[in-house]
Amino acid sequence: MAQFKISVGWEVYATTYIEADNLKQAIEIVNEDDFPLPTDTNYIDGTFNVDMESTIELNRKENNYHTISDVIEAQCTLEPIVCANCGSTEVTFNQGIGDGQCADCGEWQLEFLNKQ
Repeated sequence: MAQFKISVGWEVYATTYIEADNLKQAIEIVNEDDFPLPTDTNYIDGTFNVDMESTIELNRKENNYHTISDVIEAQCTLEPIVCANCGSTEVTFNQGIGDGQCADCGEWQLEFLNKQ
């Protein structure tokens, strides 16, 4: 069985306590790059997601995947082509129109990328 890297993200909220002369200064302190992240956080329901672009990029070289952009740049068919929408490798490139369609989710690759 193969192993894959999946790039995920989610949102949390937290409260932190800052000693400062005024609210403006407290906000400035929190916005500094070296301010430590709070450790007592709460997950925001429904925010967990997979970053498809990063996930494809993380896995494409190791698993010899190609994107529709790779195919267009190479000016020849490269396989397998990974879907930018669902991650499937069931993408068929149509040389006549210069785009590929995923058999699993139905997305045309350039159309999907242009929506983002």
